[in-house]
Amino acid sequence: MGPLQQSIHHPSASQLSCYCDESLCQSSPAPDPINLTQIGLNNWIIKALRCDHLPSVTTTADTILHKDEDGDHTTADFNYASVIRMIWHLYGHSRSELGFALSQASQFTHSPRRSHELALIQIGECLKGTTEEEVIPKPAKFDRLFMDCYIDADFLSMLGKEPPNDPVSVKSRTGFIISINNCPIVWSSKLKGSIALSTMMDEYYALSTAMRDVLPFCAILPCQLLRLLAFQKNTCPPLK
Repeated sequence: MGPLQQSIHHPSASQLSCYCDESLCQSSPAPDPINLTQIGLNNWIIKALRCDHLPSVTTTADTILHKDEDGDHTTADFNYASVIRMIWHLYGHSRSELGFALSQASQFTHSPRRSHELALIQIGECLKGTTEEEVIPKPAKFDRLFMDCYIDADFLSMLGKEPPNDPVSVKSRTGFIISINNCPIVWSSKLKGSIALSTMMDEYYALSTAMRDVLPFCAILPCQLLRLLAFQKNTCPPLK
């Protein structure tokens, strides 16, 4: 247990504070845009990646990553797994556009190569130019609640990237975003667990994945609408 305990990285108080620095800014009453930012965590990721001196870029990823078994080894300038963890937290709270780049970089946390490090550095360069511009939803009036779900699928997105005998080489990627009153609340971008044999199967798989989150919201929204209307009349029933 001794060596195991020594290998565990315990974040400092300043690191922990960066995970709790979310701010919600609105210059005027709804339904004007809201700016949700995590500037502290954003800057901490840039610092961890040591890309302060690099220029900012406009895209989080410009290529599809693969195992790159014959590629250069990592330089170990930063803790790959630690940075991945921080970016996942940022992605889940305020940076939905990181989904694709982060998802593919996370696949190689156990054995990263230099190409994977460069992919993380590119994410850092993108964050550097958008530190104060993160999720900017423009909510609709809350006189009623409505939900939208947008789904997309990329058929055989890994084709030609991995060896033909590797099952990952024929996997597809799915992505979806769910919003309530134009405010995004759930988003995802990841490789499918199974292999789709056609574009139709690929699209149905993506729809099925998204519905696992949509259906629970369909059950919750009617109750929340009643509570919202009651709150507007100052007769909100007690929480249960």
